[in-house]
Amino acid sequence: MNTKLQAIILCGLGAVLFVPLIVADGLGSGNSVFGIFNILFPFNLFFPFITGKAFLFRIITEIIFGCWLLLAWRDPSYRPQRTALAIAIGLFVSVIGLADVLGANPGRSFWSNFERMEGYVTLLHLAAYFIVLVSMVKTEKLWNRFLSLLLAVGVVQGAYGLFQIAGLIDIRQGGTRLDGTFGNA
Repeated sequence: MNTKLQAIILCGLGAVLFVPLIVADGLGSGNSVFGIFNILFPFNLFFPFITGKAFLFRIITEIIFGCWLLLAWRDPSYRPQRTALAIAIGLFVSVIGLADVLGANPGRSFWSNFERMEGYVTLLHLAAYFIVLVSMVKTEKLWNRFLSLLLAVGVVQGAYGLFQIAGLIDIRQGGTRLDGTFGNA
């Protein structure tokens, strides 16, 4: 069981790195060189450059965090260490949570809006991802694999930009400034 949980978590940690390549503009658009990713979102979203990425990040993070909770419960060696960085992040998330509750619009602070997909919900997901990452990726070999995968995704994103310069992929926001799969020049 622990081996299966580890595999799910590590695959999820790696899958999150591919989230920036998602453009949720539906199957029929044909505008995305990464059309295979549109299978995840076979419909047009109102903000295709933002919402698909945010929803997918949250879904993957919730799955791996749930698996990590089970793994940490079963095996204490997967519980996070108390480090200065972990304590600082915990304090930061707590202070932002308090500020959101006491703010002018706590609902907006907690959920944000579909255009930005930020807010406290995203901050909680980022904190959960951090906890899982530092609890699971402990060896130099795993960190090298993680960083190599991150670099590979960056190369793909750079190639996307080069394809836009060459005119093989449309620049969606108009003009001549590259936008990649981010939707913002």
